[in-house]
Amino acid sequence: MKTLCILVAATLALALIPPSASRGKTEQVDIPYPDLLKMVESTTCQDRKTWGGKCEPEPLKVHDSAGGRELTVNCPGCMEALSVRGERLSGRLKVTGPGGESEAGFRTTAPSAAELAEHVVKPLGDYYTYHFFMKAARPRGLATDGKGNLLVTDFGTGQNDGRVWKISLDELNKQPQLLQPAEGTELVSGMPSVKIDTTFQGQPIKSVVGLSSVRADGSGLVALTNRIIAHGEKDPLAGLHGIPIASVLRINPAAGRKPSVPMGRALQPSRSAQFSVLSSLGEFEERFNPDKRGIESDPFDLALRDGYAYASDAGGNDLVRVNTRTNEANLYAVFEELPNQSYDPRQPESFQNRPQRDAVPSGVAFGPDGALYVALFAGYPFPKGGAAVYRLTDKNGDGSALDPGEQSVAVSGLTCAIGVAFDARGRMYTSEYSLDFMKNAPGRICLIRDGKCAVTITDKVVSPTGIVAIGDYIYFSQEFMGLVGRLPLPRPDK
Repeated sequence: MKTLCILVAATLALALIPPSASRGKTEQVDIPYPDLLKMVESTTCQDRKTWGGKCEPEPLKVHDSAGGRELTVNCPGCMEALSVRGERLSGRLKVTGPGGESEAGFRTTAPSAAELAEHVVKPLGDYYTYHFFMKAARPRGLATDGKGNLLVTDFGTGQNDGRVWKISLDELNKQPQLLQPAEGTELVSGMPSVKIDTTFQGQPIKSVVGLSSVRADGSGLVALTNRIIAHGEKDPLAGLHGIPIASVLRINPAAGRKPSVPMGRALQPSRSAQFSVLSSLGEFEERFNPDKRGIESDPFDLALRDGYAYASDAGGNDLVRVNTRTNEANLYAVFEELPNQSYDPRQPESFQNRPQRDAVPSGVAFGPDGALYVALFAGYPFPKGGAAVYRLTDKNGDGSALDPGEQSVAVSGLTCAIGVAFDARGRMYTSEYSLDFMKNAPGRICLIRDGKCAVTITDKVVSPTGIVAIGDYIYFSQEFMGLVGRLPLPRPDK
C-alpha cells in the first residue's frame, strides 16, 4: 500500500469534505493530539477482536482545551468531514451529552506533518480501504451504472429490507486515501428479503434470500434474486409462493419504496410499480433440471448484453439466458462435475466422499473480447487450486454455449473463485472467497495474466462475493462482514 507523500511534503491538503460544508454554525472545540490518537485507535478497532468486520462504537472521554471541559464521543463514527493541512487536522465531531448527540467543529495540532501522516492519516486510510462503505447489511453484487457511480446490492436482514445503494465516486476517486467511510444513497429500498430454513453441506442452517446482483439497464435495473433449494425438499418453494425468489427482475428505481403487506408467515412486498418478474430460474430448474443432479437452485450473478440477461445458478450448475424484452429463457450453458482428488473408493459414498465435485458457477462478466467469463467456485472439499474461470462463446450463433469447443478454461489454479471483472484496459481480475475454505481462511483478489494469478492485490479480504473495476480502483464486497472495500488497481506496467 502506498505511503503518503505528506511524509516528505511540507503541506498536505486532503479534505474528504471541506469544513465549509458543515451545516450551519457549530461549536468549535480544541482536541489535544493524544486524544486524537485515542479516537483513531478506537475508530480502527485496534486491540478489538472484530474478525475484520465492523466494530461497535465505544464511548471515549476527550478534552476540549478551549472550553476546559471533558467530552464524550462514540468511535467509530465520532469523526466527520476531516481535513488535513500540514500538521493540523480539522473537521466535525459527534459529541454525546445528556440531551443526545450533537455536532461540534474540532481541530488539533500534531507535533509535525510527518507525525500526523504516520499515526493518523495512514491508519485511517488503511482501515477505510477495507471499510469503504459500511451501510449495507449484507452487500453482495457490485456494478457500475456507467455514470461513475458504484451500485451495491444489499440482501437486507430478512425483513423485506433489501436495497440497492448508489455511491458517487467522482470526488472520492480524487482522494489517495479515505479518512472516513463513503456515503451512499438508497437507490432502491423495500425489496424482497426473507429468512428461510435450508441446508449447507448436509447440515440445517438459517439463511436470507433476496437481491444477489443488479445491473444498470437504461433508466432502470435488471436484478437477480437468490434462493437455496436443498436436496430432498418436498416443496422447494414451501412458504415462499408469490415471493420473487430465484428470479430475474426488472426494477424501476423511480417508483421509490413500496409498502409491504402481510402474507402468511412472510412479507409480500408490493410490486405494482417498483419491480416485475422477467423470469424464474427456480421454475426453470424444476422444469428442466439441466445438470440432471437433483432440483437445486441458488442464482448468484448476472451480466447484460444486447437485451439479454445471463444469470448463473450456483445450485443448478448452469447458466440461463433471459430475453429482457420477451421474458423468454433458455439454457445457455451447463457445467460438468469436476474430479474430486480426495475421493476414497474404499469408503462408502456420501456428500463428503464422492468421486466428483460440483462446478458451482458464481460471478459472471463479459470480457473485452465479447466472450462471457464465469467463475467456478468448485464444490466440496474445495481443494486448493481446484477452481477456475471458464470462457464461454456462442460460436455458431444458436443462442447457447452448449456445443463442443464453446467452453474453455481461461484461468486455472484458483481456490473458491467467486468473482470476475475487467478494467478499462481490458485486464482481468478475480476474487476468491477463501484460500482454505475448510479452515475459514481469508480470500484473495488477483490481477490475471497468462491464465494465472499474476499480482495479488490483497490476500486479507474476508468473504468477498463481488468485485468491479471502476476508474483506478477495484471495489470488493465482503458480504458476511457487511463491508465494501476499495483498493487501487496495479500500475499498467505490473
